Amino acid sequence: MTLSRRRMVALGAVSCLPGLGAFAAEKGTYFTTANIWYEVPQKIYSTNYHVGRIIPAGSEIEVSSISRNRVAFKVKGNDAEYLWTFFVKHSSLDFEKEFARLFSKTNTFSELAKKLDEKTLSAIQKGKVEDGMAREAVLASYGYPPSHRTPDLDDDVWVYWINRFKTRSVNFEDGKVAPSE
Repeated sequence: MTLSRRRMVALGAVSCLPGLGAFAAEKGTYFTTANIWYEVPQKIYSTNYHVGRIIPAGSEIEVSSISRNRVAFKVKGNDAEYLWTFFVKHSSLDFEKEFARLFSKTNTFSELAKKLDEKTLSAIQKGKVEDGMAREAVLASYGYPPSHRTPDLDDDVWVYWINRFKTRSVNFEDGKVAPSE
């Protein structure tokens, strides 16, 4: 791919901004790696509050713009415009890493789905986490836990936000969701 001089200068200027190195993502087609919750399409937060409707894991999307902390996109077959906003205070990662965890050029969920049983697939489609689910199924169903509360995905407890005031912990034993007590 050949870049125009204007684009190279713009990329050079962007790479000088804090948290914005050589960010490889561009407008175009991506797939969601996990379920994304939203109440209002223009207010989807990187915290991924678990309220409202779901954009399903594996959805094909068309990214129309990427700015310093926002991604505008449409889901294939849907005319609604969505806006995902990255909140640095809810993440120990930078924008680029959060983006890459949620949006992929390949449909990673379709590959995962081939390995899952019907019960687990049904739970993911409903945005549920059930006893015995593997970590990768939890990621598809609930998304990535905000990294400021769960900095290491090898931890046995992942903390998710249901809304601004309520959290839910998912406990693991031997890589699977532990039975609820």
